[in-house]
Amino acid sequence: LRPPLYPAFVAAGYALTGGTVQAVRFLQAMVDVGTVALTYLIGRWLFGRGPGLLAALLVAVNVGTVAATGRLLSETLFTFLLIAAVAVTVEWLRAMREGCVQAVVPLGIGTGVLLGAATLTRGVLLLYTVPLVLWAAWARWVHERARDRVPSAPALRKATWGAILVVPVTFALVLTPWTLRNYRVHGAFVPVTTQS
Repeated sequence: LRPPLYPAFVAAGYALTGGTVQAVRFLQAMVDVGTVALTYLIGRWLFGRGPGLLAALLVAVNVGTVAATGRLLSETLFTFLLIAAVAVTVEWLRAMREGCVQAVVPLGIGTGVLLGAATLTRGVLLLYTVPLVLWAAWARWVHERARDRVPSAPALRKATWGAILVVPVTFALVLTPWTLRNYRVHGAFVPVTTQS
């Protein structure tokens, strides 16, 4: 019925603490602190220290975020995984733009894994990799056309196009065990949840 990652998170919290709801709420608060920290990093990377601090402050005092942390809802874990995926995606796109051959594939794998984990928390990101990969491919194509007079090394070109494709492949690999389980249980193709 529901995606598996949040129930597994709650079960792990219960197992570690002897089954107390307050302990799971505390774990969610720690996850939320991680979301605030990642928001600061993304803001700093993209816009500078001041905007990063402002973005982190806005996330930290957001009434919806604070309220979700105190309840057993998947929003806290999902938001952390989504923001972590955005942070890795920002670095992945930067590495492709700067031609860091040794970084693009690992960062692409990280992006796919985090997006897969977020999707296994809430099914709303199921199609997210499609526009992400199309946008990354378009950005890479534009970058290559702009540098026509100085062609990229074949190894760099191959690595960056491989890094673009590794995101949906890794994403699909993360979802595959749960999708196969759903097929066995429901007798139908249910990628993540019966709710969507």
